[in-house]
Amino acid sequence: MTPAPRISCVAPARRYAVAASMVSALVLAACVNAPQGSVANEPSTLSPRATASSPKLATPDVALASQATLAEASHRPEHRPSAEQYGTGEMFRSLSVAPSRPVAAGAPVSLSFENGDVREIVRNVLGDLLNENYIIDSRVSGTVTMRTTSPIPRADVLPLLETVLRSSGFALVRDGNYLRVLPAADAVRGNAVPIPANAVTPGRGSAVLVYTVKNIGAKELFRVLEPFAKDPATSLKVDELRNLLFISGPQVETDRLVQIAEMFDVNILKGMSFVLVTLQSSDVKTVLSDYEKIVGGAAANPFGGLLRVLPIERMNAILLVSPQAEVVREAKMWIERLDAGGGDSGSGQRLFVYPLQ
Repeated sequence: MTPAPRISCVAPARRYAVAASMVSALVLAACVNAPQGSVANEPSTLSPRATASSPKLATPDVALASQATLAEASHRPEHRPSAEQYGTGEMFRSLSVAPSRPVAAGAPVSLSFENGDVREIVRNVLGDLLNENYIIDSRVSGTVTMRTTSPIPRADVLPLLETVLRSSGFALVRDGNYLRVLPAADAVRGNAVPIPANAVTPGRGSAVLVYTVKNIGAKELFRVLEPFAKDPATSLKVDELRNLLFISGPQVETDRLVQIAEMFDVNILKGMSFVLVTLQSSDVKTVLSDYEKIVGGAAANPFGGLLRVLPIERMNAILLVSPQAEVVREAKMWIERLDAGGGDSGSGQRLFVYPLQ
């Protein structure tokens, strides 16, 4: 007896399973590719940052352009922005020619007084020789010696007499149409009216000159003039509010101090050189520490007064100041060399920004 054939249901079952899998895949694909507009009306629970445009795949052209941009940035030389201003280096004005004195009328004269009475000498010189009106204080007394080996111009007679009187403790002060001879301690207070330094006249005797300081501080100019003044405590006064300098004393001394003041009253900013070096690879403290190791620190710095190195941390920069342009050029070169090594040594911080597609 032949056995009856068996009908297998495995194949149809497998076919149904495969079909079901394909249907499920199609449904999932449809869900993934569903347009965003279908859920536009649903309330969103995302933060505002989620409303930004979604990332897009870069096209081949955009990808190639991005790679070219990054390659160009990696090979582009670093730009070191710096502000440079090189001055003239002139810290004083040369006054090779002494101020000329007016030529007085009359022939040169010779003076010869040996232990002469000071009152008689004043009468002979001021009254008889120069025809000046004069007043002699009752406290003026004593003897002086004055002699010239050769004739001198008449314009130099009054300054010479004033110098002789000054050596004996007396002063010669012009008071209107008169010349007063009195003790030097009373020459200025209560007897002198300040005169602008650029409006002085010859034959004035002791006076108080007002010098207007134009380019530096009056206190700084006082510091410069102090070693050249015979008595700085009484001959130099500073008005910081108006930036004025009062110069008092006999005509010879005040003329000399005004000439020195004009020498040093110059535009220092115009003469100075400034270079602002912006660091690219290191920080200010690291570079300054290395620089001090080179020059020997503040105590042993051979460039003290010649070169000033000022850190500006908020700009990550170093300001170099010097009256000599060549000095700041050399210092700038070494600062940049020290800064260039910061990227290799890892002592500084560097920031790179690349645009993402």
